[in-house]
Amino acid sequence: MLFQSVMDCLESNRILVCNLLFLEHATYDCDFNVKNIEVVMPSKKKNRDPGFSEAISHFQAGRFSRAAAICRSIIEDHPGHLDAMHMFGLSLFEIGDSANGIEWIEKAVGRQPGNPDFRFSLGNIFQALGRLDDAEACYEKVIVLKPDHGDAHYNLGNLFLSQGKIRKAIGCLAEAVRLSPQSVSGWHNLGMAYSALGRRKAAMECFQHTIALNPRSVMTYNSMGTLRKDEGNLEEAKILYKKALDLKPDYSAAWCNLGNIHSALHETGEALKCFQKALAVKPDLPEAYYNLGNLYQQLGETEQALIAYGRALELKADYKDAVSQLYYQARQACDWTLARQMDERVDTDTQAAIREGRRPAEMPFISLIRRMDSERNTAVAMAWSRRAKQKVGESPMCRPTLSVSERDSQITIGYLSGDFRNHPVALLIAGMLPRHDRNRFRVFCYAYGAPDQGGTRKEIIAGCDRFVSLNRLSNVDAAAGIAGDEVDILVDLTGHTRGNRFEICAHRPAPVQVSYLGFPGSSGANFMDYFITDRIATPPEQAALYTEKLVCLPDSFMVTDNTQPIAETDFSRKGVGFPEDAFVFCSFNNPYKIDPTVFGCWMRILGQVPNGMLWLFGKSELVRENLRQEAARSGIPPARLVFAEKMPLPDHLARLKLADLALDTWCYSGGATTVNALWAGVPVITLPGDHFASRMSSSCLSAIGLPELITKSSETYETLAVRLASDPDALDRLKEKLRLHRHSHPLFDTERFTRHLEAAYEKMWSLCVAGKEPEHIKVKANTELTE
Repeated sequence: MLFQSVMDCLESNRILVCNLLFLEHATYDCDFNVKNIEVVMPSKKKNRDPGFSEAISHFQAGRFSRAAAICRSIIEDHPGHLDAMHMFGLSLFEIGDSANGIEWIEKAVGRQPGNPDFRFSLGNIFQALGRLDDAEACYEKVIVLKPDHGDAHYNLGNLFLSQGKIRKAIGCLAEAVRLSPQSVSGWHNLGMAYSALGRRKAAMECFQHTIALNPRSVMTYNSMGTLRKDEGNLEEAKILYKKALDLKPDYSAAWCNLGNIHSALHETGEALKCFQKALAVKPDLPEAYYNLGNLYQQLGETEQALIAYGRALELKADYKDAVSQLYYQARQACDWTLARQMDERVDTDTQAAIREGRRPAEMPFISLIRRMDSERNTAVAMAWSRRAKQKVGESPMCRPTLSVSERDSQITIGYLSGDFRNHPVALLIAGMLPRHDRNRFRVFCYAYGAPDQGGTRKEIIAGCDRFVSLNRLSNVDAAAGIAGDEVDILVDLTGHTRGNRFEICAHRPAPVQVSYLGFPGSSGANFMDYFITDRIATPPEQAALYTEKLVCLPDSFMVTDNTQPIAETDFSRKGVGFPEDAFVFCSFNNPYKIDPTVFGCWMRILGQVPNGMLWLFGKSELVRENLRQEAARSGIPPARLVFAEKMPLPDHLARLKLADLALDTWCYSGGATTVNALWAGVPVITLPGDHFASRMSSSCLSAIGLPELITKSSETYETLAVRLASDPDALDRLKEKLRLHRHSHPLFDTERFTRHLEAAYEKMWSLCVAGKEPEHIKVKANTELTE
């Protein structure tokens, strides 16, 4: 995120040096010391020229047109007056005549090629115009002509910083502060460069040096806060941002950054106040609206998030992060017109970012719902994982692997998650944790994110041997704690989903690290060794599309809890809103999984089933209204759509029994949603796609022995749904088969799943202890392993 506040003694911001500051989803306000346009003083004789002295005065006062007129007159009288040519070019540039301004300065350079100041001004102009290669060439020539030209080193360093050429930036800025050791902005920007490279200690030393030079440097307290924030040290970051605000209460960027800290700590009320204060100070600050959108998204207030992101984009038309999030919220709202408008823009940026080797604005999770393209999805994930690795630096803390003779008889498994609460991930694994064989395994759980005191969290705590909250720890301290606990295999259950702290894994606190369950695709991280899947979710020919080695379980990657209770609540069709003779199709997937293609198919199905009703998860009134309008456009009365409210899982499972048939989404299929429907006895029709996220339901249906519900095209999907709705006997037979298979097939055999997973863990660990690199692992149904 880049936001500049320029303090220039000329009260002009026209020839500037970009100071790129690295913080995702936050705002910086950086007052840096611009190296002003150098007005080269004439020789002693010319210095007595009152005309040129007057031009200097006008230029310094910002009266550029008057300065240009005087310089023109001087050049007409004295064609060899190079200083006048130089100032004439600068003045022309300042009044908007860039081409002629450059031409006149180049004339001065041509007549006096050894003059570093003329070339320095030319470099400034090129940089202001975005001609960065030309600017770089000018600054480098200045340094050749005058190696101790500190301003050239400084500007070149900032140019490299703006381009992400961090090592080059560090070299230049380090030389700049060596030449000008009292430069507050030089030390600050050198700290920013070190921070971007992940060299946090060096960055903090630079910032502390800056504070020693200027104890009231608000930009430095702000940057120090961001450094601590990137480390996950949120409490210290909060203190530093508040220090900046104590010194400058109208510092809008610091208000935004402080708001982000409160948001990360789930102090939503305080976060909202901070963003409102930022906007009170600067009502047209796009970053404040963007951060406000993030907060509303966190709160599930889709309509308010859409408004905030839209306002950010109005103020900053090329705001790529806002475009990406606006797309996602449009999908959350089932506003497919807006989603289509944003889709092309997201796609353009993502393709360019991957081509250029930078991180796209599109998050990996959004990539999965936007395109069924494993190669693209993994490329996006890789870019984000590289950024996570860059944040933590280059020194992993992984403890040494113990030799066989030194090993404990137990393998310590650490499960890391931001969702150990009433969340699908926690609900799915809760039954597995206590089933781990304690003779062979110790089970630790490491939690961050919003805690709750619900029953699911209590089950997680009861099911593990050690439960540790990481909420108040920095990423490095959290990783150090995991390493200190001598965790052998760290299993990340969150991946690139909202609120993740993937940097903990980037520190490499465990010898073996595994991606599982939370993110339905490759992490793209070189610090994750394995990805747990199966042959349906990940066909063997797709192995090359993952950065991890694949662990192929024999039944399904999906863990389930076969002790999950179903409430005895007696729901009635009438109470829910259905006629007694209705055929009830349902899809309780989140609204963002629904796209125009699958919804159009659903409407065609309803068109062929006269008594058909569609039961959906009504996340908000905005979603309901948009889907009703889409139904009407398809010729289906909106009243045939019924929307369900969220309720505790046991009650939801009891309510689910009222449905006749579940219809899966396609690009991002059901995971826990499909498991819930099958556990409640409701068959699910799915259509697998080309990436893991689209094949999760197929994996579940295979593991429960219902492959006939896995279709091969939208036409067969539609035909099967209509046939089952029109043939009660066929549907009854299918439901009876599902009832029997729930107890006889692997999907809901939690004990069997746990043994297979443990066999995989043992193979991972044996490879590690033997000093071998990770390998693809295939677990056989009898728990024997093949490679």
